[in-house]
Amino acid sequence: SWDNLMLSADYPGFMYEVVKAVYGRDVVVLFANGAEGDINPGLKDPAVALGMGRTKDTFGPLLDGIGELQPHRTFEQCGRIGRILGGEVIKVAERIDTKESGVIDIVYGSAELNLKEFEPVAVTQLIYDEAEKKVQALKEDGADKDVILKARVNAFLAMMRNWSARRGERLTGVSHIPARIQVMRIGDAVLAAWPGEIFSGIGMEVKRRSCLENVAIVGLANGSIGYLPTDDAYVEGG
Repeated sequence: SWDNLMLSADYPGFMYEVVKAVYGRDVVVLFANGAEGDINPGLKDPAVALGMGRTKDTFGPLLDGIGELQPHRTFEQCGRIGRILGGEVIKVAERIDTKESGVIDIVYGSAELNLKEFEPVAVTQLIYDEAEKKVQALKEDGADKDVILKARVNAFLAMMRNWSARRGERLTGVSHIPARIQVMRIGDAVLAAWPGEIFSGIGMEVKRRSCLENVAIVGLANGSIGYLPTDDAYVEGG
């Protein structure tokens, strides 16, 4: 949650404990981010989200970003997700057929990814300043809480838009960015590693095109170049 600055292993930590409780403390448990760019496991208040024109699946992070406490983003909920995942890991592990030998191979390459065209900072800064002024004016006028909340969300979005423009300003003259991609095969399983937070649609497409059934996406591998959205999300702003 936005107000929790403590370091933790998050829900994978709870998953580790469940698995180690069954297989012993010495078991090696690997965890990797999948195609997580547009995945949000937190639960939100759908009434608030839908009332502001956003779906309940996308509004939660914005509430966190502006300092609105999300009651389901707690260590209790974190533990629940981790234990559910741990149970699934054990169920799958018990059904795996092992082999004494198999294929082990790895390939890697680099792709040149197009950068989006960034807005001028002068424009985004003005939009952000106006959004903040509106929030302050609504507070001074004693506006309804939900109206102020919507304005705060808009101000947060304007802030992120301005941040993106400032980041783009440092990339003036750069139209592409290299992305190192690795693929590792272990028997009939494949790990496909990307250096960013790719959207789930891309991960599903990789699996669909693979000639092998067991494909796992590894996000944020070999660094992070940012979010890698689908074509549709790219047009919408990423």
